[in-house]
Amino acid sequence: MHFSLRLRGRGAGEVMITGNKRIKTSIFLTLIMVMMPFAAATSINTFGDGSTEVIVQFKDGVNTVNTSEGDFNLPSDETITSASLQVSTNPLITDGFSRVGVESGLPIWDPVLNNQATSFDDITNFSYKDSNGAPVPLQFSSESMITDFETDESNFENMTDSFMQSHATTGDPLAWQYGQKDGRTFNSGPVNCASGEMCWGTTFLDNDYTDDSGFSNNNVNSPFSMALRTPPIFIDPGLNDTYLRFSSWHDLRTNFLPNGDYTYSDCAYLRVRSATSISGLFSSNFQFLAFTLPYSTGISASDGFHLRYDSPPTADQISNDCYGIPSNNYGLAGSSTTATNADGWAELAANLAIYSNKYVEIEFVLENADTEQPVAFTGRSGWYIDDFQIGESYASFGEMTVNYVQPPSDFDDKQPDGYGLLFVDSHIPGDSDLRVDIKDAITSQVIITDDGPLSNLQGQVIELWDIDVDTHPFIAITFKFYSDSIGVSTPKLFGYNIGTRIGNGFSDPSFDRNLNITNGEWVYDSVNDEVNSIELTPEYFGVEFTRPIYAINYSLEDSKCQLFNASIYSKELNQTFITSNFNGEFNLTNNTDFYIPLPIYSFEFRFNLFETCDVDQIWIDLHFGHHGKDM
Repeated sequence: MHFSLRLRGRGAGEVMITGNKRIKTSIFLTLIMVMMPFAAATSINTFGDGSTEVIVQFKDGVNTVNTSEGDFNLPSDETITSASLQVSTNPLITDGFSRVGVESGLPIWDPVLNNQATSFDDITNFSYKDSNGAPVPLQFSSESMITDFETDESNFENMTDSFMQSHATTGDPLAWQYGQKDGRTFNSGPVNCASGEMCWGTTFLDNDYTDDSGFSNNNVNSPFSMALRTPPIFIDPGLNDTYLRFSSWHDLRTNFLPNGDYTYSDCAYLRVRSATSISGLFSSNFQFLAFTLPYSTGISASDGFHLRYDSPPTADQISNDCYGIPSNNYGLAGSSTTATNADGWAELAANLAIYSNKYVEIEFVLENADTEQPVAFTGRSGWYIDDFQIGESYASFGEMTVNYVQPPSDFDDKQPDGYGLLFVDSHIPGDSDLRVDIKDAITSQVIITDDGPLSNLQGQVIELWDIDVDTHPFIAITFKFYSDSIGVSTPKLFGYNIGTRIGNGFSDPSFDRNLNITNGEWVYDSVNDEVNSIELTPEYFGVEFTRPIYAINYSLEDSKCQLFNASIYSKELNQTFITSNFNGEFNLTNNTDFYIPLPIYSFEFRFNLFETCDVDQIWIDLHFGHHGKDM
């Protein structure tokens, strides 16, 4: 940053009086007093080096005193009677960043290997490296298997018989399906998944599974079943909790008897097979796995759970048309939506203790008996599951601190205002949460700025401009992890940037569920994928910047894509330059600085792909302007 100064002023010298006529002394003294301000005035319009304008530079930090530039001289016998100083400033343009991310392959989270650069409140609650020691996204650890299905299918597999047909409108298989429930349909299944956006269900857009028989005439007595299978799971003898728990929503065919009582021919249930090795599972047979009603909530006996008997249709019971449930055992029938369970989601449990020290596979089975009994006018949307876990839940809270963080070291001039931006590269699924505290690394106290304490900060981009780097030359960043209320969702931290770089590392598959985001990459197929574009908006970043942006640069890092374009849109520029052929949008060139006609505080970044390829990172480097203050 520098200041441009122009000097205007004059000095008045001492007036020397001569003469020896005493009679005129008083007159002379009076004139001297009147004329002194004008008697020997000297105009000074130059600085000490003879120039009329000087540049005063402040390059060494925030609180800087400069006494070596912009001086001017007066003769020893002169004093100043008036002066003016014109000051103008040019901004210091600052950009640069430092990144810590799992893609580096370095032990970024492991305090033993990173020389205590990180610290944990309880490291046993976290998972931070794989079996080979390579870093993985930092998240809560589980003692067995937990999934909220927000990242992917979790290796669950639809095992429904191949004769099942496809939905006439959507083409979806009429079987177990993984997908996004929210917003897809209002006439079938639950309104939302139990948590987050993603879950498994028996065909999301079909409100009547009973007509899904593969036979073209859909004749009566064409029963079928739909099955969903877990991956192999080892039941460790050291588990503190041997129960399987999951969220369940069901709406199954209900029949009625001549007297009007309800009875149930269709049913849903669990079955399990086990072996001492994964390979042994394939020759093992599935057996019925009973629900543990006392540990289940949301539904109860005769209210979502119903007994099955080897008898003809009987009021309030599952009939012998359901083959998979042994007699005198409970299964799912009717509906899970009741007066006391309005959204229909229940938490169900089953004990796996007898399978300790074995591998198991579990199946979720829905049976359609397709009987001739009269059907009640009730829903028939099928069965949905979410939030699967074996073993104890995630810890409810934990924190990791990155110690002794400095401002980025690659600025041409030292950062004049704080630490720039903190970009948090994370995935926060369901009702989990990730918050940030910024502390002084020496005192471990939360830093307080003019806007208040830097505690419990949220959002992908957090501004740290107001931190005084002279007072806080090192900071500590504490990431605070919160699981959801039932402990099945955990935040995942892939890395962070300090400086002026933001973007999208495709760590969060919920960024756009219409994109194929897999293992931290946007995998685009130009033939089969309908969506070929993304937008990074102020809502995505969660901030409208408080410092002006003068230039922007973007890069795709190591992507091999060749056919694409990118642009930025600014409503500020659109409102400033009102012309018939300008809409506020500028095209960008990869790895090239684009200098914006006027500084802006927000923008939308737009990117389009025109070929089949993968993109794992899109980074946007912002050039911020910093102006002098309090002058």
